[in-house]
Formats: sequence, C-alpha cells, structure tokens
Amino acid sequence: MSLFHFLHNRSSFNPFVVSVTLAFVLLVIGIALLVPHQAETVLNAAKAGVFKNFSWFYILAFSAFFFFLLALSVSSFGNIKLGTNEEEPEFSFWSWIAMLFAAGMGVGLMFFGVAEPLTHYLSPITEGGDGIKQQDALLHTLFHWGVHAWSVYAVIALALAYFAFRYKLPLSLRSCFYPLLKEKTDGKAGDIIDILALVATLFGIITTLGFGATQLGAGLEQLGWIEENTFSMQTVVIFIVMGMAIASAASGIGKGVKILSELNLTFAFALMFFVLATGPTLHLLSAFNDNLGTYLSNLIQLSFKTYSYEQNHTEWFGGWTILYWAWWCSWAPFVGLFIARISR
Repeated sequence: MSLFHFLHNRSSFNPFVVSVTLAFVLLVIGIALLVPHQAETVLNAAKAGVFKNFSWFYILAFSAFFFFLLALSVSSFGNIKLGTNEEEPEFSFWSWIAMLFAAGMGVGLMFFGVAEPLTHYLSPITEGGDGIKQQDALLHTLFHWGVHAWSVYAVIALALAYFAFRYKLPLSLRSCFYPLLKEKTDGKAGDIIDILALVATLFGIITTLGFGATQLGAGLEQLGWIEENTFSMQTVVIFIVMGMAIASAASGIGKGVKILSELNLTFAFALMFFVLATGPTLHLLSAFNDNLGTYLSNLIQLSFKTYSYEQNHTEWFGGWTILYWAWWCSWAPFVGLFIARISR
C-alpha cells in the first residue's frame, strides 16, 4: 500500500489541503523575507483597511456569539450531550479546565495580564483620577480576555463536537457547515473551508509564538542567563517551544498534553496565591470584587461599543479591541477543535 493510500484510508490527512496551505504560507514568508519593507507596508495597509471598515462587524459578531451561547445554555438545548446519551465525560473537570486555559489563553494571559493594564493606564482611553484610571485599565483588560474571547472558541467547539459526536462526522471545520452544504463538505468546498481554517490558525500561532518568545527572552535577560534578547535567541526559544509542543502532542492528549496543562494551571494558581499572600492582600481581594462588578455592569455597553462618537479613541480601539477579536478568530479553528476533542 502506498503512503498516499495509507494516509487516505487510515487517517484524516488531506494532502490537497496541507499542500495548498503550506504553499500559501511559504509564499507569504518568502515575500516577507525577500522584500520585507514592501511586505510590511502591504500587510499593514490590509490590516488597517479591514479594521477601519469591518470593526463594527467584529463587535457585532462577537456579541452575537456571546448572547447566542448564553441563551443556549439556559434553554433545553443546553442539556444535549456532546456524545451518546449514555457517555460520561472523558476527562475530569480539573483536567478539562487545565487544558482549556493552556490551549485557549496560555502564555498570552501571563504576559498581557500584567502588561495590558499598565499600557491602558498610560493611554488616553482612561480618564479621571488615579483610581478611576486604574479601574478603567483593568476593565478593558478583563473585557479583552473575558467571556467574549471564549465565546468565539465555544461556538466553533460546539459545532464541531455536536456534528462529530452526534452525527459521526469528521472532527474537522468542514463538518460545521454540514447543514448548509450536506455532502459537498466531502468535496472541494470542504477543502477550501479547511484551508482557510489552517491559514488562519498558522498566522494566529505565529503571533502568539512571537509574543511568547519575546517574553521568555526578556525574562532570561532580566535573570542574567543571557546577555541580550536578540532575534537569534528568540528563534532558538521558538524552536525549543515547538519541539516541546510536538513531543507533547505526539504523546497523546490523555498523557503529555493533559499533564503539561495540569502543571501549567497548578503553577498559575501557585503564582496567584504567592502574589495574594505577599502583596497587599486586603486591597487585592477588595479590588477583585470591585473589578468583577465593574466588568459585569459594563458588559452590555462594551459588547457593542465601536467608539463611533469618540473619534479620538478609534486608533486605540483598532489597536486593541479589534486586534484582539481578530486574534481570537485566527485561533478559533485550532482551539475550537481542541476544545471539541476534550469535551466529549
């Protein structure tokens, strides 16, 4: 049996989807390496055009996802199992939560959880006294990393899990479109859907790897382990992280991914309790309640706010909120598929 027939019969590997995706990605990388300045100009212009003309659509879509899931959860449809009626969850609640946060937020949450409030505090988006500026800065951070980010993940995950575990369709993004395309999802229409999902995921991962490598390199430099956080050092960090990720994935979700995710969440909780115990404990606990209430009370307004009447804030709006929404969208195919896989 040839390798092609083996992959076709024994796995979901699709040579056409993978080859087209890799060709496109290599083309973009090649252009960026050969003519970096021109490529940067074109990409920045494309991003600016999308953010300027479709920011309203990002805001409306994410809000629709959130309220759809909220309505679904309190309706009778929320009782449908993502599997057969007799099945029990494959993973414990702790393991499931750990893998959710490791895949969905990961290194970004640790970095921007500190960097973003400080940046907002010093930006024109926060106004008033010192206390009000601090609260506004945390409000926008919670909004960017809160339920709206998880909503876009959950919509994809729900559609994938429902059609994969109830209809026995492939655990692929094309299966989400089965009600619209029916058997066409097995043809070129399905291939195009998977290609777009792969391209979006690859560029989303590139963004996260860049932030993560910069963060880790800066930490190593601060500790004195390296002399300078150079591009070469960040490249080495990326290759090491990718190697660990591949080894973890190869070991299986129930082993490497699960164990690393649980360790990740355990260390995150340990860090949280360390900061809580050694910092201004009473202020942190009081501020947590205050910030949570502020977030919930402003959730509806922020869900639909496009700053159309505050033109002086549109640059900040595009550089933060819309950038985040686009970032979450690029990660949604990968994270949604992973959430679906662990949520049976």
